[in-house]
Amino acid sequence: MADLFRLVPFSVFIVVPFLEFTLPIFLKFFPGMLPTTFQTKDQKEAKLKKSLKVKLEMAKFLQETLDSMSVCGKGHTSEFAQEFADFFAKVRKEGVVIPADEMLKFSKLFKDEITLDSLPRPQLVALCRVLELKPIGTSSVLKYILTLKLRSLTVDDRIIQKEGVDSLTLSELQEACKSRGMGAYGLTENRLKQQLIQWLDLSLNERVPPLLLLLSRAFSLTPNIPTNDLLKKGITALPNCVGASTEADLCERDGAIDNKAKLKAIEEEERKAKEEIEECLRESPKCNVVDNASGLSDSTGSEGEVTSNILKILECAVESISLEQNKLIVEKSDICELKDDFKCYQKNSHNLQEVENDQVKESKPAKQLFKVLDKKINELDQAVNELEKIELVGANITIDGELIKIDELIAVVRRLQNVPDECTIQKIIKILSKIDSDNDGSIRIDTLLKILRLIDNVNMNISDKTMDIIIKLVIKEKNSGKSGSSCSK
Repeated sequence: MADLFRLVPFSVFIVVPFLEFTLPIFLKFFPGMLPTTFQTKDQKEAKLKKSLKVKLEMAKFLQETLDSMSVCGKGHTSEFAQEFADFFAKVRKEGVVIPADEMLKFSKLFKDEITLDSLPRPQLVALCRVLELKPIGTSSVLKYILTLKLRSLTVDDRIIQKEGVDSLTLSELQEACKSRGMGAYGLTENRLKQQLIQWLDLSLNERVPPLLLLLSRAFSLTPNIPTNDLLKKGITALPNCVGASTEADLCERDGAIDNKAKLKAIEEEERKAKEEIEECLRESPKCNVVDNASGLSDSTGSEGEVTSNILKILECAVESISLEQNKLIVEKSDICELKDDFKCYQKNSHNLQEVENDQVKESKPAKQLFKVLDKKINELDQAVNELEKIELVGANITIDGELIKIDELIAVVRRLQNVPDECTIQKIIKILSKIDSDNDGSIRIDTLLKILRLIDNVNMNISDKTMDIIIKLVIKEKNSGKSGSSCSK
């Protein structure tokens, strides 16, 4: 329709003799005069890239939505949320015996992010001490450090399961048990293996969240306690708000909104937000001390810190390289990560279909969303192929194997519009050197992007110690994924 309207001004150039020679001048001032069929190579490139980014953002949103949707079973509607509420109240009563199958059924519903966000500061400090982390800083700082630790434990669990507990030496067994809040010294090798196997079974096979497993051990000093009693102690140690938040989450994911539960969750979120603001105001004068001790800081940045400015510089450098070399580096990295998450969900969905007793199943909305996302990913592949066919990007580029020399990346950093000072450049070189684990002078671009995304939403400066943890975590997850341990996110 827009092209039909554009025929009106173009008819003037046809009717008036020799006016067509002035057409380039008019197009210079009115580029919108051209019909959509008349496009330069640069215009077509810009249009295709814009379309690709829009499709990619939509696919990311769909994947996040799909990941947040729970499996359902017979009767898993708002009634299931009520069953959970009844279980949470019953398990906190003294003398009430909970069957093992019921304990496992509801224990896996305590999401780490919900539980961690609801824990009061004393419990956060206790967990840090169990994991040998310095409990100094605001609650937000402690939650971030614990999140990194939980993510690292999940990867370690898969690696240990793949290699086998018997392959671990005595010192490795002691370290693995100690890092999971279990007794490590003064125990026989068989006892260490037994409790580690029990942890792996609950974590990987029964899908009990690692945070709940840690809590069950952090607040239980007596050894040789049955699994059922351990989980009960962990759940009993949780504050009441965890139950309300989890109940509201179950209602939302099953499409049955419980207004009462939702209201409780919202009130609890407002209370926690108010407490965190007050805590940040109290802790603000101590920021410099917090940084050195805990690894994070709310300060403007001191020597040894990775600030948000450094992260933005690295992101701009990667984007600049992508434009200079005419490669979709960032987009292809996003697509690869999206495909990995999609394959992970697909594998879990396939495992659900193999359950013979039909106690759990994939919900209908999740199945429909899965098909939509599958279609979107195919559209992304087609968009990339179309760009490659018209030679807008290098053909047959696989971002998984895309390497860049550190020297070249630093050279791009120095050419940026807002050239950073030499001190900042040295910090960047130090970060890139840590990512270069094999010391060959090159790093994987996808690894760098994963690290940047992991700390992108943290509104605090990162110390060298925490940066080392993040880099090791991303590299470990990458190696774990390549070795066949799927779903390492």
